[in-house]
Amino acid sequence: MDPVTHGLVGLAVASVSEEPILGAVSIGTTLAAMLPDLDIVMQCKGHLSYLKNHRGISHSILFLIGISLLIAGILTFIFPNTPFLKVLVWTIAGGLSHSLLDVLNSYGAKLLWPMRQKRYSGELLLSFDPVIIGLSLYMVFLNPSNSRIVTLKAGLIFLGYLLLRWMLKMNIYKEIFYQFGQKITIKNIKLLPAMTSIHKLHFIFRNKGKIYSRTSKYFK
Repeated sequence: MDPVTHGLVGLAVASVSEEPILGAVSIGTTLAAMLPDLDIVMQCKGHLSYLKNHRGISHSILFLIGISLLIAGILTFIFPNTPFLKVLVWTIAGGLSHSLLDVLNSYGAKLLWPMRQKRYSGELLLSFDPVIIGLSLYMVFLNPSNSRIVTLKAGLIFLGYLLLRWMLKMNIYKEIFYQFGQKITIKNIKLLPAMTSIHKLHFIFRNKGKIYSRTSKYFK
């Protein structure tokens, strides 16, 4: 996801708390939702170094808890009337929203570093997803007036959206094996939702050292 989307999602998370939009909670969740992408500093060592380290340590649960403790400590010093534990809990939630969204797209994230070096990837969401942006704006602007109902609606729509994309993903897997599985042995399938069209999806797989790449539509 891009930094703007992560920031909006952080504000959407804060809106559930019913705290002031410029209070410690909303600032904490927004900062925590955007800070993991500071690993862009690795670009100074070259593009390859950046790609190798992006969504690594800074996207792990351990790092998110650590940075949330720091953010919460600073914010409760600035906003002494807001309890530290409350700011911390919501700040961690904002940070987790970043990594979980990144896990749901194709590049993934090392969520369990350092215990596991695996990059988890759901291959469901676009890097710039208009549905996620729309739901976040809906929550940010409407939650203060009727928090529980707005949150419930947004949550159900989000879960339904994920379910739909998961079903479409399974359909693409079936299509790949139907078109190619009878002729070759398919290994390491990677799905990449198209940036320019929500109903298209790129897929890549390997067979005996040869790489196959195609674009498929969800609906024919």
